[in-house]
Amino acid sequence: MSVTASAVGSHTVSIKTKKPQPIMPALMGTMTIVSPNTQEAKGVRNPQGTGPYVFGTWTPGQSVTLKRFSGYWGDKPEVENVNYVF
Repeated sequence: MSVTASAVGSHTVSIKTKKPQPIMPALMGTMTIVSPNTQEAKGVRNPQGTGPYVFGTWTPGQSVTLKRFSGYWGDKPEVENVNYVF
């Protein structure tokens, strides 16, 4: 899917797709922000974020493991490790 975004105001972004995307609101909930140098077909295998957990391991199609980030600026999460299994 090809998507372009541009700022049209201090609090407004215009998002355009080449083809209609009726589930765009749902897709927005899973949108990632990556370097323009990221190859779309490969994605990112070592994501960086600002949340209470850091990326641990990823087995594509099986699971993702996150670890509590000791340097997180907010409240310390009660759970030390998180494992999402699909």
